[in-house]
Amino acid sequence: MLDVSVPGLDLSDGDRLTFAEYDSDFDTYEGKIREHDSWKLERNQDFDESGNPGYDAFRRGEWDEALSFAKAQEPALREAAARNRERGTVMRRVRIVEEPLSPYVQWELHFLRVRARSGSPVRVLTSDQVGRSESDGPLPELVSLGGQVLYHILYSDAGIAEGAVRFVDPPLIREWERFIAALFDAGEELDSYMERYAAHLPPPTA
Repeated sequence: MLDVSVPGLDLSDGDRLTFAEYDSDFDTYEGKIREHDSWKLERNQDFDESGNPGYDAFRRGEWDEALSFAKAQEPALREAAARNRERGTVMRRVRIVEEPLSPYVQWELHFLRVRARSGSPVRVLTSDQVGRSESDGPLPELVSLGGQVLYHILYSDAGIAEGAVRFVDPPLIREWERFIAALFDAGEELDSYMERYAAHLPPPTA
């Protein structure tokens, strides 16, 4: 079991953003990134991504269509990863999974595999592996952009994105980047995890 100290995160120290504000703020900071990697930590096991064609196909039970849509995103994802490399940055993601996989996570992992193969690395840790880091509750949903800003993403009980809390304190951002990087270093490459556990599971029931 991984034993890594979790940094503190007091939401009252950040700025609360609506979803529209978060979306705009994210784009602004992303455009400023130079020579510094970005990080994403994803912990929740179910989200509502209604409006995403792949997700909607998954929810309808059209599994082959959902996978085809994920594959169709590869050219755009490769272009985005190439633009990041030109600016000296890579977006790295840690996906925490609970086994057996929720239907949402099973679908999402196929999309993330396309993302990883397109140049944005993804590694997987199980909830058992991070158990010591979750003694006070599940890890938060976080995005750090280029060492400049940290977002704690907020969701409704139904898994719908509602906005974020933004932090711009450099020491806090560095702490969380080091923490997520430690998880990433301990994680399993997504391709390996898929071949070992997830790729050959029967289609999930949404």
